[in-house]
Amino acid sequence: MPELMSADGPGSDRIHIVIPVHNRVEQTVKCLKCLERIKAPRYHVIVVDDGSTDSTAAQLSSHFPQVTRIQGDGNLWWSGSVNLGIRHAMSRGAERICLLNNDNSVAPDFLARLSECLEHSGAFAACARVMDPDTGRVFFGGGMLHSWKGLRMIQGEPERVALVPGDTHWCGGMGVLFRAELFRRVGVFDAKTFPHYFGDADFCLRFRKLGFRLRFCPSSVVYNDTESTGNGRLTGRIEDMFTCLISRRSHLNLKDTWRFYWRHRPLLLLLQMPLKILRAVGGTVKRFLSRCH
Repeated sequence: MPELMSADGPGSDRIHIVIPVHNRVEQTVKCLKCLERIKAPRYHVIVVDDGSTDSTAAQLSSHFPQVTRIQGDGNLWWSGSVNLGIRHAMSRGAERICLLNNDNSVAPDFLARLSECLEHSGAFAACARVMDPDTGRVFFGGGMLHSWKGLRMIQGEPERVALVPGDTHWCGGMGVLFRAELFRRVGVFDAKTFPHYFGDADFCLRFRKLGFRLRFCPSSVVYNDTESTGNGRLTGRIEDMFTCLISRRSHLNLKDTWRFYWRHRPLLLLLQMPLKILRAVGGTVKRFLSRCH
């Protein structure tokens, strides 16, 4: 395994960026090249490679020797992968830990902006504004657990989204910076209960209940390839509809939906479970009809 290094040499600072990957080497390479544009603050990169069968290992070894690659067995999923990266970063003295996905690209100052937000706000975590690079729409402008709508994130055209800094309920792993002390006090992501989806929201809600703040920092910008996120895509085929409702990679997954709301807002199960099914059925019918025309 390559020695842990930063953009400016080994041991030069205490910020670590953890990126979980499984195949999709082209996206990983693109993400790492994008990170090379960051001038400050200095950082370490840890890629947790959860059993990739493509050329991920060879590409990292040949073109990114400064990056630490941690090998997984293919069963870590998202939560287990980031936990492994977080623990490794903390064992190397990390003071702050940033999470990214390999389908993310970043503005050159995104890390500096998040760092400033933590310093000035006193929060224990700060999350970036996430944009869709193809449409220019806001993909994530803050997240909340609504009293009856359930888990929601602010989305839409930039001119219609209030992009103001402030505390928020939850965020995903697409550009969020944590104080390492938070993991020492709260623990890490619940990989057993939420191996893939809901793990990020669950962790945020748990640490906020303990009094630790999460700050939304819209001046920090991350771009997300929304077409590659998950596999909750409805194609109009019945088999794909059922896959969306049971697949661990789908945001419509009924099992994880049940577990999340049972833990955080049990009464919302009366709305969320039927709603997920209706979204899957309605989306399938809509796609099927559009294919027929």
